[in-house]
Amino acid sequence: MIRTLMIEDDMLLAVALRLLLEENGHQVQAVCTYRETMMQDFSSYDFFCVDIHLPDGNGIDICREIRRAGRQPILVLTAYEDEDYAVRAFEAGADDYVIKPFRSRELVARMSALLRRTCRKPDMKGYRCGDLFVSAESVEVCWQGKPLDVSALEYRILALLLRQAGGRVSRDDMLKQVWQNSSEDVEDNTLSVNVGRLRRKLERLGCSGAIETCWGRGYRWVLPVTEERR
Repeated sequence: MIRTLMIEDDMLLAVALRLLLEENGHQVQAVCTYRETMMQDFSSYDFFCVDIHLPDGNGIDICREIRRAGRQPILVLTAYEDEDYAVRAFEAGADDYVIKPFRSRELVARMSALLRRTCRKPDMKGYRCGDLFVSAESVEVCWQGKPLDVSALEYRILALLLRQAGGRVSRDDMLKQVWQNSSEDVEDNTLSVNVGRLRRKLERLGCSGAIETCWGRGYRWVLPVTEERR
């Protein structure tokens, strides 16, 4: 999952953004002040979404501090349309600048583009099992080279199982890694429902029996998996 620090003082917007990002593979930590931001370990995050106006400081200074700590991508999300703010943000280390109100799909696409350019592991492309390919770089699953329609949750489950192919992944570990920091409680059967849906999609492709249920303990991917590297 993509560990994202969201710095936003509008609570309603912060909740909406968090839900949007979590649906698209992000594990979100939200803070609303400059002080809270400075208490974070910037090295523990993969992505930063920064508002300029904060009650006790400004996002341009935050961009500068983040950039001093590392090279992770920074997207500034602000209501300020003034060109001077954009120039100052880029000079402070921002990688993109988006004006509120924004379009959800475009925002997610911009973030994905930044991650592809700056955060992907250069040696890891993804996991292959016969005609099935699961990208390690984005929420992408292909069958015989063509995109397979899976949800973000199904992708996370599939990627986790393939990463640990042959080994059992406990239900607790799957819940922690797939739904970690979710803003909603996960019902007991939610994992089973999503695994079942994923199984049916694989079975329709002729990939039956790939996910083995270890009753009461978790799941295991039983087919051979290889890592594809660049």
